[in-house]
Amino acid sequence: MKIRVLLVDDHNIVRHGMRRMLKRSDTIVVVAEAADGLEAVRLAVEKKPDVVLMDIKMPGMNGIEATRRIVGQVPSACVICASAYEDGDLLREMAKAGAVGFLSKDCNVEDLIRAITEVAAGNGYIEPRISRILLEGLGDEAGGSVLGSLTEREREVLRLISQGRCAKEIAQTLGLSVRTVDAHCRNLMAKCGVHSAVALARRAAELGLPRDSASPEPS
Repeated sequence: MKIRVLLVDDHNIVRHGMRRMLKRSDTIVVVAEAADGLEAVRLAVEKKPDVVLMDIKMPGMNGIEATRRIVGQVPSACVICASAYEDGDLLREMAKAGAVGFLSKDCNVEDLIRAITEVAAGNGYIEPRISRILLEGLGDEAGGSVLGSLTEREREVLRLISQGRCAKEIAQTLGLSVRTVDAHCRNLMAKCGVHSAVALARRAAELGLPRDSASPEPS
């Protein structure tokens, strides 16, 4: 079964370019396109896509509000933020609204296809450059409280989740079993106040750690 995608961007040339890139995949099909947030919500409700590729700044309803509404009305749809803006505040607002994937618009076709495939499978995906932007300025009281409650190993797992790694990849990177990683994820979900892997990926986008901020403990 193919992954059904809704493209949302106010620039026709951007949608055309992404549609052409996605034609290289045999497992992805674009089911609709929207030029603004209001149209995106309507089409998401009508078409029930698996993945919504969402711009942030658009006329009328922006991508943040559109994401919030789509996540609320079509829970099965996973939103990927595809942005040309390196604005950490906007990106974090997208994470809070419900986006579980983050890409820059100048990404290559391999990253675009991988991002869609990962989020459709229930994982998060954050392009490394976007991950660093998302994690800047997270020394706020709420974020500091959550991060302060984590063990070093939990911080490392969260850091890898924030980079879009799945449990198997985290296990290989840290030299752990998948079962152990799953246990860490359950603990992280409890500490972060979320109840699913997708929600944890979303929370990791808000509370994760910079790439080199911690080194793995001995297994």
